[in-house]
Amino acid sequence: DLGLIKIDPKGKSLPTLPLGDSDALKVGQWVMAIGNPFELERTVTVGVVSGKKRQVGIGDTIPRLANFIQTDAAINFGNSGGPLIDGQGRVVGINTAIQRGELAEGISFAIPINEARRAAEELRAGGSVKRGYLGIIMNNSGVTERAKSYYKLPDTNGVIVSSVTPKGPAAEGGLKANDVIRKIDG
Repeated sequence: DLGLIKIDPKGKSLPTLPLGDSDALKVGQWVMAIGNPFELERTVTVGVVSGKKRQVGIGDTIPRLANFIQTDAAINFGNSGGPLIDGQGRVVGINTAIQRGELAEGISFAIPINEARRAAEELRAGGSVKRGYLGIIMNNSGVTERAKSYYKLPDTNGVIVSSVTPKGPAAEGGLKANDVIRKIDG
């Protein structure tokens, strides 16, 4: 969760960090995650950008909406909300989550600062952030040659709908599991 607050500094200058450009990040670039993991204050971890535009679900509550920055800098419980900083000291992300599991080590995610900046502008202008939502899960494999043959399609363009959220926009529009979406708006 992010919030936008207005502070009256009463004529004083407040310390701030400059915002960077998360779109300019490169895989392999060094970053630092700052936070208070496990109530250990002012903790800094370093790592590299491992991937960009990762769409991962966080727990049961956050669907695959954000295009997260993936890093191997440790983002543990308590780091959430802290800055992810590039080598020039600019905030390029907001620390969000770490993926845990028997086989997962060092897979952390941050909200890109450009996405957070857009959300802040929407909050400032209208009081809320609006996102598009279809209410479908698409097959990650896309339309394979086998699916093309099964559905009798002319090519492999499009996506296959794996499931539809009941009473969601896609369901109300008539989409069903196993439909193939080949065009939008025409």
